[in-house]
Amino acid sequence: MAHLPTEQQPRTAPIPFRRAGAAAASQPLSTVDVPAASGIKNVPVVAEKARGWHGASLEANIFVAAVVAGWAVAAGFGIAHLSGRDALVLLPIAILTAAVTRANVKVYASSAHISLSVVGNMAAGMLFGPAGALVTGFVMVLCAWRRPWNARRWLFNLGQVGLANAAGASVFVALSHWIPGPHALTVIPAALASGAVIYSCESMFVTVIVALTQHRSPRRVWEENLQWMLPHWMGLALVALGLALTYDSTGVTGILAFVGPLTLARFSMTQYLSRTTRSVEALGARNDELESANREIAVMTDTLRETYTGTLEALVAALDARDRETNGHSVRVSKLTMVLARELGVGEGSFEWVAMERGALLHDIGKIGVADAILRKPGALTDDEWVAMRDHSRIGYEVLRDVPFLATAAEMVAAHHERWDGGGYPNGLAAEQIPFGARIFMIADTFDAMASNRPYRKARPYDEC
Repeated sequence: MAHLPTEQQPRTAPIPFRRAGAAAASQPLSTVDVPAASGIKNVPVVAEKARGWHGASLEANIFVAAVVAGWAVAAGFGIAHLSGRDALVLLPIAILTAAVTRANVKVYASSAHISLSVVGNMAAGMLFGPAGALVTGFVMVLCAWRRPWNARRWLFNLGQVGLANAAGASVFVALSHWIPGPHALTVIPAALASGAVIYSCESMFVTVIVALTQHRSPRRVWEENLQWMLPHWMGLALVALGLALTYDSTGVTGILAFVGPLTLARFSMTQYLSRTTRSVEALGARNDELESANREIAVMTDTLRETYTGTLEALVAALDARDRETNGHSVRVSKLTMVLARELGVGEGSFEWVAMERGALLHDIGKIGVADAILRKPGALTDDEWVAMRDHSRIGYEVLRDVPFLATAAEMVAAHHERWDGGGYPNGLAAEQIPFGARIFMIADTFDAMASNRPYRKARPYDEC
C-alpha cells in the first residue's frame, strides 16, 4: 500500500474524478449520469436508444475507440505496478465504491442517478496512484451497469472515467511531492488541483462525444451541462482526501467510519427526492390543468373573435344598406385589403393583421353621421355637401377610438382618405406619415370604387381598373 506522504516517507498519491457526465455505464444511450457534490446532471449523449456501433457517426465511433485505446494503454502500464499486497489493501475501498455505486438514487422519472461513489474512486487514486484510480474506476463503471446494455457506451464510460481519474491521480502524486511544507497542508492543494484536472478531462470527453453525436456546438454543450460542476468536484476531492487519510492511518476502521455519513447522505437524498418527486408530480398535474384551461381559453378567444367579426360585419352591412349603390363595398374592400397585406408580408392573425382587417371593414363607419340626403343623392354633390361627406373620416375615428380592441383600427379609419402626395383629408398626411394599413387600404378602395357602379358613372372593367 502506498501511504500518503509524511515528513519522513516519500510521497505517493493521486485522485480520481468520476464521470462528468458520460460514466453512467448503464444508462440508456440517450442519457448519462453526471454526478455532483449533492446532485447529478442528466446529460444527453445520444439522441436515440442504444443502437450499437453502427448507431452513431463515424467521428463519434473513432473518438470512442481512441478513448478506449488510451485507457487500455494506461491500464497496462498502471496496473503492472500494483503489487498483490496493494491489491488486497485496495479491496476495501473497491468494495465501498461498488456498494455506494449500486446504492445510488434515481432522480424522478428520468434515467439519471445520484451517486457518491466518486469519493471512493478519488480516495483510491490518492492512496495508490493511477493504478488505484483505474481499478476502482473499472469497479464503479461495472457496478453502474443497468439495462439496456450498450457496448459502445459502456466502453466509452470505462475509458473516460479511467483516463480522467488516472490523470487526476498523477497530478496529486506530482504535487504532493513538489509542494513544500507539512504534509497535512500540502495534500489539500494537491487534492483540489487533482479534482480540477479530473473535472477538466471528463468535461472534455463528455462534451466531445455529445457534440459529435448530436451535431451541436461543443461550447454550447459544456455551458448547458457541465459548466457549473467544478466547485462540486473540488468539494468531493476534499471528502475523498479525508477518506484516504483516515484509511491510511486507521485501516478498515476508517472506512467504516465513513460508511455512516455516506449512508446518512444517501438517506437524506432519498428523502429529499421522494418529497421533491411528489411536488413535481403535483406541479405536473397542476400544469396539465392549466394547459387544459389554456386550450379552453383559446377556443373561447377564437369564438369571441368570430363573434366580434360577425357583429362588425352585420353593423357594416346595415350601414352599407343605406346606400344601395355601395352595398357590400366594405366587405369587398376589406377582403381585397387583406389579400394585399398578405402579399406584403403582414403576418396572418397577428395584431397588425387583425387591426388592419377591422379598420378596412369599418372604414366608412363615420357615414353614420352623414345625412341620407347627401349620402343617397343621385347627382353631384355641392361644395358644402362635400365638406359634410368628408367629415365621415373624423366621425369614424371619434366613434372607434375609445373602444379598446378597435383603437388601432381607428387610426386607419381616420387616414383612409389621405393621399401619398398630401392632397387627401382630413389631415393632409403624405407618404409614410400615412399609417401602413391605410396606405394598403387606399389601393384596395380605389380599385373597388373604379370596379363598382356609382350614381354618376358606370363601373369599369377589371382589366382597366
